[in-house]
Amino acid sequence: MIMKGQVAKNEKKAAGPKVPPQVKWMILLASFSSIGYGYLTTVIGGAMLAAGYFALPFILAAIFYMSAVIALYFNFRNVKVDDERSAQTS
Repeated sequence: MIMKGQVAKNEKKAAGPKVPPQVKWMILLASFSSIGYGYLTTVIGGAMLAAGYFALPFILAAIFYMSAVIALYFNFRNVKVDDERSAQTS
């Protein structure tokens, strides 16, 4: 008997996330920032603030953020979620 929230043994493999192959490298790059390279940006930003460039760290962060938004748009614009795929085939 399968209760709510449980997955049958033969369905466990299919229950995992479906990651498009074109974005696997983005996941790899994101993992680098979470394993300890984030301290470097803190040091660089602190050095800019200590040198008197008070707006520069925020301007650079905004530029990097906008470039990430644009990159995400171009990488995911053709990816359809499962609901959209099934609606188009019906």
